Amino acid sequence: SSLYWLNIIAGILLALVIYILAPAIALFYDENLLVTLIKLLAPTFILSAIGNQFRILFQKELLFNKLAKVEIFSSIIAFIVSVICAMNELGVFSLVYAALVKVAIANLLYISEGFKKHRPEFHFNYNEIKSMIGFGVFQMGERSINYFNSQFDTILIGKLLGAENLGIYTVAKTLVMKPAQIINPIITKVTFPVMAKVQNDEKKLRYIYLKTINYLCSINGAIYIAIALLATPIVILLFGDSWIGAVPLVKILAIY
Repeated sequence: SSLYWLNIIAGILLALVIYILAPAIALFYDENLLVTLIKLLAPTFILSAIGNQFRILFQKELLFNKLAKVEIFSSIIAFIVSVICAMNELGVFSLVYAALVKVAIANLLYISEGFKKHRPEFHFNYNEIKSMIGFGVFQMGERSINYFNSQFDTILIGKLLGAENLGIYTVAKTLVMKPAQIINPIITKVTFPVMAKVQNDEKKLRYIYLKTINYLCSINGAIYIAIALLATPIVILLFGDSWIGAVPLVKILAIY
């Protein structure tokens, strides 16, 4: 229960920080519309915090069938919302509303399923979670640094080269990153909780870890060689001739 409320507090604080920083971010990119978009998206931190603990508990117990059902259902509804909004000429707001709907539905479903096994009480004791926070801070730090490292190119291009060039680059980057984003979690989401269960058996832990790396390298390696070789037909097939300028970027990013 203490961890649950820590999540909620963190979600609220992050939402407030993003909401307050919206004008500064818009000023950085010289794009006033960003103020509204960022403020609309800020509540996703709170919505995610509400159901996040239950999602992790499902993952820990290897209940991936439940996780898959929630993700598929929420994604389908979000897709329908985005299409309806786009047809009503809401432009970029279509993506924002779809994101809000997806996060809201997914976390409400996590809560409804999670409450069947555990209902957080109105209880918070820092001493109970002190050791977990010590572990979590390193996890959060590592992921935050990796995230900003992976997005630093986007920040620079958006600032220095403008929205149009950023659009071309983002299309190329999204296309190239998508296979890894789909494939890697299929393996890592299973192996991480499995490794947690055998953490005291160093031999077994090493075996699982090396097998995981082996599978990921073998699958991703073949896919990215194919993307680098077939970049032109892939871009034309998915986005049309008008996006042909993204082809060199796709090839470079596939090698990367």
